[in-house]
Amino acid sequence: MIDLQTTADAAAFDVLLTTDGEDPLPCFARLLVCSTPLCTCTAAMFLVRRGTVEGGREPTGDDDMEVWPVQVTFDIATEQIDLQNTDAFEDPDLAARWRQAASGGLDDRGQAILRAAFAAERQRLVAAAPAWVTDPRAQRIRRLLAEAGERLSRAHRQEIVAADDIVVDVLMNVLEDEPPESLDDYSREHAAWLLGQLKAVRAVPVLIDTLYLTEPGDVLYDNALFATAAMGAAALEPVLEACREAEPGSSFQSATIEVLGRLGVQDTRVVELLMTLIADDFDIAVSALARYGEAESRAALAGAIDAFEPGESPQEDEERLDLLVDALNALGGRLTEAQRDRLTPMLPDGTPVLREAPPWSGRGAGAAAQGGVWGEPYVKPVRPGRNEPCWCGSGRKYKKCCLAQDAVR
Repeated sequence: MIDLQTTADAAAFDVLLTTDGEDPLPCFARLLVCSTPLCTCTAAMFLVRRGTVEGGREPTGDDDMEVWPVQVTFDIATEQIDLQNTDAFEDPDLAARWRQAASGGLDDRGQAILRAAFAAERQRLVAAAPAWVTDPRAQRIRRLLAEAGERLSRAHRQEIVAADDIVVDVLMNVLEDEPPESLDDYSREHAAWLLGQLKAVRAVPVLIDTLYLTEPGDVLYDNALFATAAMGAAALEPVLEACREAEPGSSFQSATIEVLGRLGVQDTRVVELLMTLIADDFDIAVSALARYGEAESRAALAGAIDAFEPGESPQEDEERLDLLVDALNALGGRLTEAQRDRLTPMLPDGTPVLREAPPWSGRGAGAAAQGGVWGEPYVKPVRPGRNEPCWCGSGRKYKKCCLAQDAVR
């Protein structure tokens, strides 16, 4: 049995761990509720063995003492208390005693003490929280997102967006949640997509953090990328800063590069930064320059072609030149005779670089360009076969276009 005794502090307790055939083990515990009123309250009870603090005074966080975290959950709706077993104790004997004592649970008085502590903490949280936190619509939005599965229905999207005074705050809160335990819970993916559709500028920092914490190929990564790009000029400064600070060659750097190309904002700093990043992430940076558009981007690509030098792999040289020429063609540029004469000997079998590709859009560009709140949410497409048309819209076979790039990603 776990026996709690209240102290002057409503969230601090004297604790007796009582197990059969042994004397009660006296401890001290402090209850720290670390959730919000939106969720089940989760507490960490920090158990401290009595006698480890000199002078018999109440232990504090600054004392050098033995501390063992014990997780306790309390469901606000049902008022159910769950004392969870833990292996966090360094002392295996104490761990065994906790497990045995926890199996006996709390008596009625102990449960009343914990309920009072949780109630006081919840009241404090509610008083300090923004008004939207306790709005019943917030819980409803969370439930709709969690139960939607892979695709959010039009009716549910309309209901969520109708709560226009709280919807952005709730969606940002969902996006900051820990990954859900259920693989069928797409709450965060839907939240990121909706924030982009709503052009919720306040959400840009949260979306950038999401890009940092996810990986290419994840639906959440893609949705956060397209949502950030949908913010346009409002996202330029934070994305530029994030791109400069990103680790070279990281997936986060690739994400910020791609966003810069999709923002649709004409700024000399974007072209200058993308040109410096070609060495770190050639494919993504060149693709971003193609999406960026405008004469200065075309001039930058022409300059990159002029400066191109062959490497150790002829196949990689061909792929890189293909990408540069495709990007230049997409912006209305063409190779000069001098460039063709210089590049042709660099390619396998002297294959000339004369192809003029159809307008190049890049994989996923359509999802980024969706207009209005009621566009369909982005769902990761099925990868095409080697001889099927590439999913980037170039018109070329997948094996001759994005296959190598996707393999690296």
